[in-house]
Amino acid sequence: MIGNGYSDVSSGVHSYLTEPNMDFRVAPSGGIQLLVPGPDAPQQTWAMFDDSHAHRPLGVLITQESFMYDAPNNDFVALRYILKNTSGATLSDLYIGLFMDWDIFNFSSNSGGYETNGGFVWQAYNTAGILSRFRGLKLIEGTLSAAGVLDSGVYRHAPPTLNPPGDGYTTDEKFGTLTCGSLYADVNKAVRSDMFSIIASGPITLSPNQLDTVVFAILAANNTKNTLDTLRAAAMHAASVLTDVTDPDQGTVLPREFTLYQNYPNPFNPATSIIFDLPVRGRYKLEIFNVLGQTLYQVEAEARPGRVVIPWSGDGYASGAYFYRVTVGEHSFTRKMMLLK
Repeated sequence: MIGNGYSDVSSGVHSYLTEPNMDFRVAPSGGIQLLVPGPDAPQQTWAMFDDSHAHRPLGVLITQESFMYDAPNNDFVALRYILKNTSGATLSDLYIGLFMDWDIFNFSSNSGGYETNGGFVWQAYNTAGILSRFRGLKLIEGTLSAAGVLDSGVYRHAPPTLNPPGDGYTTDEKFGTLTCGSLYADVNKAVRSDMFSIIASGPITLSPNQLDTVVFAILAANNTKNTLDTLRAAAMHAASVLTDVTDPDQGTVLPREFTLYQNYPNPFNPATSIIFDLPVRGRYKLEIFNVLGQTLYQVEAEARPGRVVIPWSGDGYASGAYFYRVTVGEHSFTRKMMLLK
């Protein structure tokens, strides 16, 4: 879910259980791609979508990347969301979050909450006070705006025509959960009911064509030692492994120098990502040229230190070789990429 007001939420979460349509649309050639191995993990996926199917589109292009690792770090999957403002106007007070309706084993006997020790949301099957089958969520990069487990009975997905009726999971309720802070961190840790988990980040302000990044991790406890402590270990693994996508202000290992990587996927059709590392916060300029040296695309922006990923689409351009150049201060590097249609 992503939104910046009680009437303005674009969501992949059904308002009603029977609702067929989602607000997000796969961008041209933005269908999910599996990379094995990937440039940053043994398994990665890449996809791109926007919210043009929403009743009130925000105008956001979203690149989603997933990162999956081998043991002992196979107890989480990381999801990186790169947000680009394509609305033509500044987007303020933007929040983005993950909604998980786990329904663990028996949907009516779930409990959960937020643990400050490890910084993660958990949900589990609760039988006579014994918790098992733990699942969780953690924010890796971004400012935490919501973290907790809510009783689905308060947010009935059923339409008014059913018995008992409900008004659905309304837009204002979705924005309320994106911004609820720690309100639901503890209240449902012992309650047995139909629960859902939420973790969100914000507020984010994006000027036209500006990008920002939020990273979440989906956690799972060990199958043989399924306890809250094993889920906490998964949260620790996610925080320690993802050094290239986490917030450097929180103690992340920073790149030592400006480095421009090969775009991926490459060859591509027509969407790809351009990747570079910044050792310090600063401005950069990205330029894309054809073989005649003509500038096809240019963007200038500021980014914090760490890895910067910029999505680009060659939709509308012919197959062939192109060049991209990134300039940071006095340093400039150029690489070649191939568009194949």
